[in-house]
Amino acid sequence: MISLLYFILVVGGLVLVLWRSPVPRSWFLPVLFITLTFVYASHREAVSFPVSDAIEYSVGASQVAHEESYSLRLGSDEYPPRFDPGFSIFLSPAYLILGDHLGFGIYPALLVVILGILASFALGYLLGGVFGGSFAALFVLSLGSFRYFGSQILTDVPSAALGLVLGLLYLQMRDKNKKTPDRFYLLAGFLAAVACSFRPTNIFFAIPFVLLLTHLKRFFSFALPLLFFFALTAIYHFKSFGSIFRTGYHYWVSVPYDSLSLVFHTKYLTQNLEVALPVFQVLMLLLLVVFVLRCPAQEACMVDAERAFFRGASWYVFLTAAPMVLFYLFYFYSSERFFLYPLFSIGVLLAGRLGGRIRLRAGYEKTLWGIALLLSMSLAVFRFSTTLMDGDEQYQHLLSLRESLPKESILLTSQNPALVEYLVKSSPGQKILPLSRDVEFASKCVAPYSLADALDDVTDLLAHRTQKLLDAGCIDVYPWVPRDDLEQLKKLIEGGSRVFLSSREEWREEGFSYSLLNGSLVEIGVK
Repeated sequence: MISLLYFILVVGGLVLVLWRSPVPRSWFLPVLFITLTFVYASHREAVSFPVSDAIEYSVGASQVAHEESYSLRLGSDEYPPRFDPGFSIFLSPAYLILGDHLGFGIYPALLVVILGILASFALGYLLGGVFGGSFAALFVLSLGSFRYFGSQILTDVPSAALGLVLGLLYLQMRDKNKKTPDRFYLLAGFLAAVACSFRPTNIFFAIPFVLLLTHLKRFFSFALPLLFFFALTAIYHFKSFGSIFRTGYHYWVSVPYDSLSLVFHTKYLTQNLEVALPVFQVLMLLLLVVFVLRCPAQEACMVDAERAFFRGASWYVFLTAAPMVLFYLFYFYSSERFFLYPLFSIGVLLAGRLGGRIRLRAGYEKTLWGIALLLSMSLAVFRFSTTLMDGDEQYQHLLSLRESLPKESILLTSQNPALVEYLVKSSPGQKILPLSRDVEFASKCVAPYSLADALDDVTDLLAHRTQKLLDAGCIDVYPWVPRDDLEQLKKLIEGGSRVFLSSREEWREEGFSYSLLNGSLVEIGVK
């Protein structure tokens, strides 16, 4: 029930920011409809899990909802996930209300995303009227990275959405013509804390608000939720990992997280630029278009309110996006996911100004929006009447294994064992075992304490399980996997253990026999 209350407070806070914005509320309904057309994703599609992080978020959320425990079941033990529990706690009401299908977590995530799109429209509207809002919202909706990562149970797009909503709140609080109630500082601190619970680097969203804290009362109103969040996080880290400074990343991937010089270094700049520059190509094109279509006089096509708003929005985007870009340019791991918020926020700024170049009478604006709605409805009918990619097929296959797997048996898998444990295991006598060290979690060992002394000569940052780490105290989650020692697998079978593969597994070795069972399982024997 606490997680449900938390969910309601978060969504209520986001809606309040939008509701209190100076944008005519009548515009939110058509924007909402068009947004729903673009962001449709069912729980079936969400469980394709192309990014495996989503498995930990969703399994953790289901555990919170049904077991009141934030953990992953691996082998005979439970382990804390790599990620702090904030995002999973936010998702957990979906599992509490709808059931234990892992895809249900997409609905709370999408709700935040949709509110973020409405915020992008509001920001664009205040930058350039109806067309500024339209261009800003359509810019985000048209991005392939938005649609790809936004349809998964990941923090990336919801985090960017929170950044946009906080930007809208900041610009309302920054308006010197209106007195900001102290409760808005409490709301800003709460939403900033929520953003940090989704992703630690979202702490940058708090920077612009700090500059508004000219009075002690406002400072405490803003800081209180953040301090409460940091205290809860410290308690979780201490109870789970033995130190307030150790996280799930230190626990699961001591290489490189136990060495700050391995996590951040100037030598990573080149590889990160190679990832970041293609992400920002669309911004360069948009900037060029804005420059070519600029007014003859500097900012001449802006009314006074838009000019002041543009300067404030630019300041917010600079203070929040620039530190995030710098952080990830020197980070050891490269991914376009890390640059989504800078891409969204700068794009909204530019697209809002580009749309602001168009000035039409109110009647023409409504006519064009009516046409846009008709097109959107046609697109919606077309999309929902066609067969969408069915990411549920593999998920359903794993559920079929649950029904077929004997109560006393071993299932070998090349899939993420946390997912297989959750979906397949139904009896204490069943054991899920990764086929090889290439499988997630079998490729890692857990570090109960810092192993910094063992990282002096590390060259491969993705080698999360090495003999040197094991000698230093890193503990294998799976001490043995079949591909390490086939003779031990033969001994298990000859000793009477029943060992199975999924019928979809392609793994086959000479010296073993394979017989199909119930169409979904293959039993392994010794020749």
